[in-house]
Amino acid sequence: MSYSLALDAPVNASLRRAGVKQLREALKCLQEDFSPPKIHQARKAFKRFRSLLILARPGMAGSAYRAFDHGVRDVARRFAGARDGAAMAQAANQIEAAAVLPAVKSVARAVGAALRAGEAAEPKPIEAREALAQLQRLHADFLSVPIKLDGFPDVAAAAAAAYRDGRRRTDAVGGDMAADDEAVHDWRKSVQRHWRHMQLLSPAWPGLLSEHATLARSLSQHLGDDHDLSVLSGFVTARGAAYGPKRDVAEFLRYCAEAKSSLRAIAHAEARRLFADPPKCFERRLRVYWDTAPQLRQALAAASPEQAPAGLRLVKRG
Repeated sequence: MSYSLALDAPVNASLRRAGVKQLREALKCLQEDFSPPKIHQARKAFKRFRSLLILARPGMAGSAYRAFDHGVRDVARRFAGARDGAAMAQAANQIEAAAVLPAVKSVARAVGAALRAGEAAEPKPIEAREALAQLQRLHADFLSVPIKLDGFPDVAAAAAAAYRDGRRRTDAVGGDMAADDEAVHDWRKSVQRHWRHMQLLSPAWPGLLSEHATLARSLSQHLGDDHDLSVLSGFVTARGAAYGPKRDVAEFLRYCAEAKSSLRAIAHAEARRLFADPPKCFERRLRVYWDTAPQLRQALAAASPEQAPAGLRLVKRG
């Protein structure tokens, strides 16, 4: 797994190695060009980096943590307009393909055409170059920043704190179909952090934690679709007259609102499953999984099927 911690390495070194890899991936994307696909890949690497930084936080000075977290956040914000433009164009295309009402299709088609023509914000070349230079400095600094964790218990506690935040936001926001868009977006960011943590810790129990990560990813995608519809609705509301008659634009916005309600209903059900355990129970599970994974691997490697008691089947995995 390319984004995971190693069971057989100190967590300090493993987190540093994973963080450096994400910053290098973002650098590689942005050094090639500032096209929407490259920006999208870089922004995903930024999110993975900031998620693992949360697990490293107990072993870092507060000022160092903030420098990397805020620094990567600020770099990512330089490209937010381009990301939102590409996401809105994709959402408009999907609405045009799925909608039944001609009015909704017509507005979606006009919006998509405008976005593809470059009406949405794009990064200015000078700002993009400045962001790239800042990212290069962050990469160089992360190679040597002190990370002094007291073993896996610190990591488990940090992951549980992020899990607790996701659970709290699920209780506060998840069941409210009329929740504020920003509150839902913050809920999504919390879910994304938890999803990334499950990817990082999946070697502790690949089957179980990978399934947990899959559910978190699904929830994150549904909340991401909700966010894209919110941004698209705001974009159309501000420029409605450019995309069709007032009645058609109203039908389009109604379609977006109904789609968001459906997404939030699905998301709430998924989130209740994802955050079913109390945080303390979740933390204990992580510690047991991590502690026993090497033991289980060694026991399976040493076991001989020929020496097993009758009726006991040992499956040795490479």
